[in-house]
Amino acid sequence: MKLRSAKKRFNQRLRLDERIMSTFLPEEGVEIMLAFYAAERAENYPVDRGGDKLLYQWGMYDKGSTPLGFAPHARLGGEWSRNRLRWASGEAFQFCLSRWFDHAAGGDYLWLLGLTFKFRPTASLRRLGEGSRWCQDPAEVEEFRSFILDSPPFAAVGRAAPDSVVDEFGSRKREPVETLPRPSE
Repeated sequence: MKLRSAKKRFNQRLRLDERIMSTFLPEEGVEIMLAFYAAERAENYPVDRGGDKLLYQWGMYDKGSTPLGFAPHARLGGEWSRNRLRWASGEAFQFCLSRWFDHAAGGDYLWLLGLTFKFRPTASLRRLGEGSRWCQDPAEVEEFRSFILDSPPFAAVGRAAPDSVVDEFGSRKREPVETLPRPSE
C-alpha cells in the first residue's frame, strides 16, 4: 500500500462511524491493528530497516494529548466519546497502539497511524505507570499479541468501555533517538 492510503485502508478495517467507535473496546483495537500490520506492507518503508513497526504504550497523559506526540496541525482523525461526555483537561489513562512509518531514505518526519483509548484516571490505573513495547517485524506479531494480552494495562482496560477513542494519522518531526520510546524486551 502507499503511505497516503494507510489511513483509508485502516479505516476500512475499523469501519469507522460514531456508532461503532462509541462502543469500541481496546481488545478489538488490538486485534484490528495487529491484523492490519501483519497483512499490509507500506511501499518504501522496509521492515528490515525499521521502516514499518508497531508501538504499544500506556500511561497517564494529559487529556488533550496522546502519547504519540502529534503536533495539533498534523493530526487527522477524530475522537469519539461514550455518551458524548468529554472532559476538557487533566489526566487520562491512555492505552495506545500505533504504527510508525519511517522512510528508508530518512527525512525529517515520521508518519504515525494510531488508536488511543482514553479512560478517566483512577488510583489503580495510576499504579500501572507508563510503559511501552515495540514490534519490529510482522513475524513477531504473535509474540507481541501475547505480550499485550498478558500485560497489566490490558488486564485493567482491555475489555472496558473507554471514555473516548482517538484515531490519528499524521506526521511529526523526527526527534533524537534518545527521546523516542525505546524498544524493550
